[in-house]
Amino acid sequence: MELEDTLEIAEKLGIKHPVNRESKTPYVMTSDFMITINIDGKEVQRVRTIKPASDLEKKNFIEHFEIERRYWAEKGIDWGIVTDYEIPKILASNIEWAYYSYYLEPSNGLTTNELLYFAELLKDKLNKYDGKIVYITSRFDKEMNIEPGTSLDLLKHLIARKEVVMDMSSGLILSMSTDKINKIIKKEERLAAI
Repeated sequence: MELEDTLEIAEKLGIKHPVNRESKTPYVMTSDFMITINIDGKEVQRVRTIKPASDLEKKNFIEHFEIERRYWAEKGIDWGIVTDYEIPKILASNIEWAYYSYYLEPSNGLTTNELLYFAELLKDKLNKYDGKIVYITSRFDKEMNIEPGTSLDLLKHLIARKEVVMDMSSGLILSMSTDKINKIIKKEERLAAI
């Protein structure tokens, strides 16, 4: 969120903008998630802030939420608060499992390019075979002669990058079967979209 905009909103509302307690420097405010969804063939952005329900009772949090709400309203983007009561535990667990794998780093003795190559092969395997994801990834590691768990790390990356799209709320990913995969985006499709 643009600092100048949030400072202006706070001033208009007559409330304190969040600042560093020691330096009194205003913080750049952030929202937790910007989600792009498809509604009737049109991409629509939604912004959500995730907070414990207990924070909704604290005056300074309510003021910060109002600054955030107005900021996104001025941009014409739907904003809302999601509390710990509203997040399905399975969905949260799956997001947490994949979240930090958005960027692919060299690991297990493999370069990033080698990992990307194996990721494409893994997508083919997931697309062609039915069965538990954990079994398919384990078998893939053995067939490719790579460290056990490497393909699970690749799967996390592919989910985080939305190259493997699945219903994240229907069960823990590690216990799911490939029939829960909604879509697999191939390298060619990804490049064509650019």
